Amino acid sequence: MKPSKPATITGPRFFITYEGMQALKSMAVTPCPQPRRLPGTEKVSKIVVQHPTPQPVAFDCRDPREWRFDKDDVPDSELMACCYWEYARESKRIRECTPDKAKTLRGTELRRHREFCFKMWSAPYTLISECIFVPYPTLDDPPSFPKPWQSLSAEERKKRSHPICLSDVRSAVETAFLSDAKSLGEKAELAHREWRRMEDSRQRRRLPMVLEPKVSLIYGGMEVCAFNVLWERFDNAKIKAAFAKWVDASRPPTFPEPNTGVGHKPVDWRKKLRDLGVMRLMNFSTVAGLPARCPEAAQYFERWESKHWSAARKRALKNFRSVFPFLPEKEYPLHATTKGGRAKL
Repeated sequence: MKPSKPATITGPRFFITYEGMQALKSMAVTPCPQPRRLPGTEKVSKIVVQHPTPQPVAFDCRDPREWRFDKDDVPDSELMACCYWEYARESKRIRECTPDKAKTLRGTELRRHREFCFKMWSAPYTLISECIFVPYPTLDDPPSFPKPWQSLSAEERKKRSHPICLSDVRSAVETAFLSDAKSLGEKAELAHREWRRMEDSRQRRRLPMVLEPKVSLIYGGMEVCAFNVLWERFDNAKIKAAFAKWVDASRPPTFPEPNTGVGHKPVDWRKKLRDLGVMRLMNFSTVAGLPARCPEAAQYFERWESKHWSAARKRALKNFRSVFPFLPEKEYPLHATTKGGRAKL
């Protein structure tokens, strides 16, 4: 028997035994460019296909709307919403939190995507996510996010703008969605079966009857429950009084009344936006090369020294984490790296 030795075939590089080559000849098969398991083949090495590295989203900082957030561009009444909006544009996970993205996922990736979307829409981050995604675009209009904030119409910016109250985008009490009602019904059915089983046992022992239990579903800072409203017997004033009494008695201790104060001065929000603009500029160009690539920004920050640029970029990285604490720890802004690539994250 002849010893095995490597043989060269046209196409991708891999080894095939001598017996395998003889089998190819006897079968009168022309070697194909893809490796195939053949009789007598002892080993075929794996072919590594190198896919191109996905390029990050790059903002064209020659457009001042990407880095300049002065009072003339963003008034104080829009600062809070603009800050949420612009920092959200830096998050890959938030940019992908769309129904179209969910359609392309399967299995574990789809489950993780849904968990992240649920976390983003849950308290205490509901206000942030609704500021970004509400009002929903119509079927005829493309979604606004992630366009630059200053590219939105004045009417839309006003709808999303500070002071943002949850009452502007959500009602304190509203009819439950179909999915929530379905989940509540499933929980009620299980509770009813358990109550029925215990009640049958009590009847056999001739014990007094126990009323049916009341069930509700609490998740994400919201409670889903069913009510019997006697519209025919009570006027609106008495129904409102009954709801007020129920609220006082039923607020979960884990959800105390929220503080509706704003908590930040306008100057704080504007500084966050300025730092974000600096981080984007440092990703777009080196500080030394800024006069050639973006003369308008170079003139705007002409009094800044190198240490001011570095400090602002570091603050922007911290702001990204503080504005969106629900993001994964290892996620950084899309423009976190500098043009030279030497600054640390």
